[in-house]
Amino acid sequence: MDIVPVENEEYQAYEDVLLRRDACQKEAQAAQVRYIREFGPLINESFQKEIDCIAKKKAISYYQAAANRGEKVDLKDLTAYLHETMEEYNEKLKSMLSDYETCKNAKVLPEEVAMQVKSLYKKIAKLIHPDMNPSLAGDETITDLWGQVVDAYQRNDLTLLQELEVLVNEALEKHGQEVEPVDIPDLKERTEKVEQEIQKIISTDPYLYKELLNDSRAVAEKKEALRQEIDNYASYGEELDEVLEGYMGEGMEVL
Repeated sequence: MDIVPVENEEYQAYEDVLLRRDACQKEAQAAQVRYIREFGPLINESFQKEIDCIAKKKAISYYQAAANRGEKVDLKDLTAYLHETMEEYNEKLKSMLSDYETCKNAKVLPEEVAMQVKSLYKKIAKLIHPDMNPSLAGDETITDLWGQVVDAYQRNDLTLLQELEVLVNEALEKHGQEVEPVDIPDLKERTEKVEQEIQKIISTDPYLYKELLNDSRAVAEKKEALRQEIDNYASYGEELDEVLEGYMGEGMEVL
């Protein structure tokens, strides 16, 4: 069936705010990519230095506990202990490095293509957006297609969106040609709720990264702060190395 919204001001306001929320979510995602691309190397280096310090502190605690018991430290046991207790940190670092590689290789979308993506998404959304057309919520095919549309929109994949538009039209045709208006209750309350969602998005990170990234001075200051953080961890790591070397002087095995 063809989906024709009930034409009234409340529905139009609801439709507009839903599309604006989706656009804000996409902008936030784009800002996240830019942020990671800009600061990722320094953030990752800083976290690596922090991890190194944490591992050294754990090793020191392990040695001290053994010394308190009057025992020698088995290097294999210490290595296994550090591997287990540091696994979460190392997995986080691995994920951060992976995110940076993804963002670094992300393509910059030409403005013309970006406009086409936005326009096509809006066109499809008016047909099958689950909030605009709840009558289609139970259709598995439509639900699956909508998930693909959202993913393609977030990735700015114009070609896939064009292909999905064809599939969406085919899926809607299978519902027949009868026209059924969309009747959504409590439109005013729904609109206000989505407005609140938008305010939350635009007042928090990663959306707020946009302001930072558009200020060259702020970007330079952020990078300098990260470099200082790296230097601080490096200095602290050297202090911890001296503590570990102290255990060697006491005749204990060290990492």
